[in-house]
Amino acid sequence: MSDWSVKSLSQSEWQSLTSTYTDYNYQQTLSYLETIAKAQHSLLELVGIYENTELRGIAGVRIKRIPVLNSGVAYLAGGPLVRRQQGDMVTFTQVTRTLAQHYSHKHNYVLRIAAPIWDSSTISEQTSILEELDFRRNKFLPSYFTSLLDLSIGEEALKKNFHKKWRYLLNASLRNELTVRTGSLEQCYDDFFALFEAHKTRKGFKVNLEPDFYRQVERAAEEKTDYIVKLVEKDGVVIAGHIGAYVGDTAVYLFGASSEQGNAVGAPYLLQFGAILEAIELGIRYYDTGGLDQKNNPGVYIFKNRMKGDLVTSASFFDYSIGLRQKLTLGVEKLYRLLK
Repeated sequence: MSDWSVKSLSQSEWQSLTSTYTDYNYQQTLSYLETIAKAQHSLLELVGIYENTELRGIAGVRIKRIPVLNSGVAYLAGGPLVRRQQGDMVTFTQVTRTLAQHYSHKHNYVLRIAAPIWDSSTISEQTSILEELDFRRNKFLPSYFTSLLDLSIGEEALKKNFHKKWRYLLNASLRNELTVRTGSLEQCYDDFFALFEAHKTRKGFKVNLEPDFYRQVERAAEEKTDYIVKLVEKDGVVIAGHIGAYVGDTAVYLFGASSEQGNAVGAPYLLQFGAILEAIELGIRYYDTGGLDQKNNPGVYIFKNRMKGDLVTSASFFDYSIGLRQKLTLGVEKLYRLLK
């Protein structure tokens, strides 16, 4: 008979294990987990999920306690990691069930999971499994809706698949004598930040985690290769920029900004295609365009949708809760969000 259990991992164990999982992603890097836990005043737990003595999965879990209730939320973003070869839904099920038993039944936390995107074909099955395990979608946190490109088809096939207008504007940008500069966040931060702040002011939007958060993540990392910045210059002036995360099997668009001049010469097209080529060169299988919002940001939706990736809604923000104190925890959180 199988005995499933959750055990703590050291930082060195975590670092040696993560690269063996193809569903490893930037939200489960040690530097990201430590930085966001500190920023949100949460406790970080690095755990392994075992079947008897065999490791079946790992998870970096952030815990936000509510002392007066002797409860709180155990938050797992981009996890659990279970995929060493092909996606194993049986393992995903057992690992997730074990985490629910550990955090909710044993330690009295609400377990909140935003599962990693493996590929477009497995998301509905992940969602079904979470629902079968009595997880419920959190109605106050929007699901992650994005476009996912399979890079294994190669550069030329990707270009042919783009919408004809997208491809035309990309080719036009290549003729506009634009210079692309690539570097780390630390190297390119000042130029990108100035452009991004002007872009935000012009467009009137906010982000949950600012670019400086990711600079702190990069500073905390032993390996400085997870985040890559691309800047487009015209006559020595920075007119567009992009920050991407390149971790595991999927590269993710995090931030983009462009000036009016940049838009006029097609710099966003050059940036996106450059990010895709970077991912291909690094041997990464998928490119996540970074989220879509057709209602609130229709222009960006059209831009990304014309890249002709698979439109997917991830199995994100599912809560597992039992008992009165965990229900009260969700009620307190709901009230807090309504009053914000």
